[in-house]
Amino acid sequence: SDIETGLYILQYGGVTVLHTPLEDQSYTESIEVLATAESSAGDIEAVSLFYNFNNASNWDEIQMSDSNTSGDYSASIDIPYDGLVVSYFIYASNDEGQESYYPSLGENDPIIFIMGNLPAVYSDGFEDSILGWSVSGDAVGGIWEVGEPNGTYYGDIPVAPDEDITEEGDQCFITGNNAPENTPSADDIDGGVTTLTSPLIDLSNETQVMLSYFRWFTNNLGDNPSTDLWVVELSDDGGNSWVNLENTNISNNSWSRKLFFLEDYIDLTALIQVRFSAEDVYHDGEFGSGGSIVEAALDEINFFSIGYENDIMLGDVNFDQSVDVLDAVLVINFVLAFAEPTSDEYTASDVNTDGVIDILDIVLIINLILD
Repeated sequence: SDIETGLYILQYGGVTVLHTPLEDQSYTESIEVLATAESSAGDIEAVSLFYNFNNASNWDEIQMSDSNTSGDYSASIDIPYDGLVVSYFIYASNDEGQESYYPSLGENDPIIFIMGNLPAVYSDGFEDSILGWSVSGDAVGGIWEVGEPNGTYYGDIPVAPDEDITEEGDQCFITGNNAPENTPSADDIDGGVTTLTSPLIDLSNETQVMLSYFRWFTNNLGDNPSTDLWVVELSDDGGNSWVNLENTNISNNSWSRKLFFLEDYIDLTALIQVRFSAEDVYHDGEFGSGGSIVEAALDEINFFSIGYENDIMLGDVNFDQSVDVLDAVLVINFVLAFAEPTSDEYTASDVNTDGVIDILDIVLIINLILD
């Protein structure tokens, strides 16, 4: 649909996948995934669940079972141990050759959630202190500050949050917090960019890290809406160079959680920094910009350590501080279901860290034994 030139129908029919995304939860040995798949032309032919653990490079596929009621499908994921990150997406196709994903980008934008407890290398909910955080930029209003948020509304549409995201806290970072009631354009961002930069964070002893934060960004109200940017950047050299995690002008007038596997973007060094920028500036273009109501907020930043505990040697399944034929025999027994591994034995047996114990792990252990 285009407001300038009209509505275009590109295709009639297709496949629809409906699903309620799973959220962080306590560890269980398996978890059920439910979805509804419907086809407006032809019949549903296949519905598959794709998943991996801890950002593995490959995806495991499970055919979802049809419950024979209103296109409902289900599948269960076996969870090997406590404290891992699950990524997944759903695929469906019909006998007309049409297909659909949930989320729509499939493996390029999967649903991600934490199963169990992950240790945090760095965590800040901005409740007690904000040591090391700095504010910069050329904005003349709506500068980043920490405090209990003072919510504002544009009619009945929220502009700035009226509470933080922390269950047992009340503070967060917010861009300007002194607007009188029902005046959302007061103390919002004006005249430039405001940037919040973290202290240096040491991730040099980590192999996998997931960054998690909650953010609020409003940019769709006032004059020239949706023309200003929210940008999140990472540095692994103390701020000398930066790479983008987010760069968008799309609003979400609510708290939204973002998750990123950092090794996909940077090297894990002792000089990690993250910075958050929001703007209200003039951009040249057909419609121009400036005058939009822009508010942002940030809370609950966590750098989670992913993977395996440092005291567990991959391949050392019997924990005798060496990888030998006894370990290979144990893994063969696990693969053949002659024995059930404990959580730590599963961790040590999964040598390629793909969340599954299989023949590939046996081959790797033999390679280690043979040097």
